[in-house]
Amino acid sequence: PWNRSGTDVFLAFTGDNVGIGTASPDQLLELSSTQPQLNFEETDASADNQNWRFAASSEVFYGQIGNDAKDIWTQWLKVDRTGTTVDQVIFPNGNVGIGTASPTHTLNINGTLNTTAGGSSFIVDSNGNVEIGI
Repeated sequence: PWNRSGTDVFLAFTGDNVGIGTASPDQLLELSSTQPQLNFEETDASADNQNWRFAASSEVFYGQIGNDAKDIWTQWLKVDRTGTTVDQVIFPNGNVGIGTASPTHTLNINGTLNTTAGGSSFIVDSNGNVEIGI
């Protein structure tokens, strides 16, 4: 089922799945290991901006960036889980922006904020108007 055309290697049949570490993949690409990692190397990026990694270990999923030597990795995302429940999502090295590409605080929201708990709501719209209701 594998074919070669010049320098390209490809799976010949549509609908086939590829497994690494498994003989029975149920997705287009499935990595199976006690600590699976998927690395991306962006070859046209500047020095120490080329390496990206997604990894999983001990029920935690990580997003990491690495230097060119691939010996220093910095975590930019951590997701903890229990079964099918996400326990927490952490962005450990900076601010989070929703609707903005350059957040200046721990959480920046460019748009309307609407929170609801126990039937009560708290809304702050993009003009700064506040609505508190039941």
